[in-house]
Amino acid sequence: MVGYVLVVMFYSLLVIKGGMDKIDQWVYESVVGQMHPLFEKVFIAITFLADTKMLAVFSVVTVIALWMRKNYKWIIFYIFMMSSGVFLTLLLKLTIQRDRPGGEVDYVEFWGIGGELISYSYPSGHAVKSLLLFGFWFFYLNRKQSENLFNRITSIYLITCPILIGIGQVLLTRHYLSDVIGGFLIGISLLVLSRKLFEQKLMKYSLKLQPVRRG
Repeated sequence: MVGYVLVVMFYSLLVIKGGMDKIDQWVYESVVGQMHPLFEKVFIAITFLADTKMLAVFSVVTVIALWMRKNYKWIIFYIFMMSSGVFLTLLLKLTIQRDRPGGEVDYVEFWGIGGELISYSYPSGHAVKSLLLFGFWFFYLNRKQSENLFNRITSIYLITCPILIGIGQVLLTRHYLSDVIGGFLIGISLLVLSRKLFEQKLMKYSLKLQPVRRG
């Protein structure tokens, strides 16, 4: 578990010290103004899936779906994981304060809340949130390791979406490549660490609550 934290810390330090600047600049100069309008619209639609407002909608749907199935432990897992991701992303943005590509200024805006708070470039919030959301559903749907066609197709979709969202953030020049990579590293780390905590704590606690059968 410590390894994931060290990887995120080392990579974030690398970005802060400018270790990815040349690669970021080369990628940025290669893609800026080069995207066909049709592809631009496609990637705008794809990246919208990880928008803050869409995340709120998906989260409500997720909680309701889990509640209807009485999977209360998974609700705790999801809320803990997602809230940790949002908090850590905002904390890193405000601490590192890396400018966005082209000097663009974006603000944290959630239905009128936080409109004056600058949303800096590192890490990519879309990368973090999309990986946590789709990664959660990947874990949930594959928890029983059932090998059917529906699960395979759904798993491919859940893996592909965060990748496309991350690529879209770079192609639309909303983030540098290193921002997206950092977001994915943070998302993977939080997803794995949250699941381990979930399995070690909540599962053991639920076993203690089960009645002992006699005879």
